[in-house]
Amino acid sequence: MPEFWLTRVFHAPGIDGNLTGIVVGPMPAERERCQAVATELGLPDTAFVDLGAEPPPLLLSFSAREELAFCTQSLLAATMIGSLRGAGPTADFRTKLNTVSVSAGSDEVWWVTAEPEAATLLDDADATAALRALRLDQGVLSGPVAITGLGRRRLYCPIGTLEALHAQVLTPERVKQVCADHGLNGVCLFHRQSPELVASRVFTTSLGGSEASATGGAALGLLGVDRLLGLDLAETVRVEQGQAGSQLRGCLFARRQGERAQLGGHVKVLTQGSLFGRAD
Repeated sequence: MPEFWLTRVFHAPGIDGNLTGIVVGPMPAERERCQAVATELGLPDTAFVDLGAEPPPLLLSFSAREELAFCTQSLLAATMIGSLRGAGPTADFRTKLNTVSVSAGSDEVWWVTAEPEAATLLDDADATAALRALRLDQGVLSGPVAITGLGRRRLYCPIGTLEALHAQVLTPERVKQVCADHGLNGVCLFHRQSPELVASRVFTTSLGGSEASATGGAALGLLGVDRLLGLDLAETVRVEQGQAGSQLRGCLFARRQGERAQLGGHVKVLTQGSLFGRAD
């Protein structure tokens, strides 16, 4: 019977982070079975990995709605679980996108190392159409909109003030329509509060267009947007994601490591047990 671990990733004092389920055991023969389990669990993210397989093991991630090509919180949680099972503080995993490395850092932060994706500007006509469909007033923007994403392409919209960031209302229907029209997986609104701190709100197709509390890939993408738009971000940036005043938020860290990038967060295990029924 597969092990099941329930974890909380990207948490901090007063910030709940994201619930993430990790199913440890032989990989189900059919991806559809993985999706069915993830849908029944109803968590933002559920991953399947055989930590006893020949390294690097394959890790597959799913939201309750769709398979995810790349999911940082699943990678962070799986590495911590592996360390608790005696595998040590570092691990490599094969994902649907590529092979990535994960390691423990200082202050109990776990880090995923990845190849950053370059950001590109959306042309004026497409940008205008996307903003109109989202009902996002161009007057709140502090610069042009961009697209980037590691496995999941997102629209990045820089917002001029923190108040304007938290005043925006993006409905799931509008988000899904814009993503369908432009081949995207989500929308990231962000405000640079200082070189070391960015506030963001992320809306994603993996949640049916709804707002997510913590999205590692979106935080990682800010490094590419920084290079494109010249945001003058520090080498290590704290990203606080989610609506102001809510505990349903995430605390993430993004940093450059030469030509590579790292995404970090705190991870803790909430419970561990068995997954009833057959996962194969």
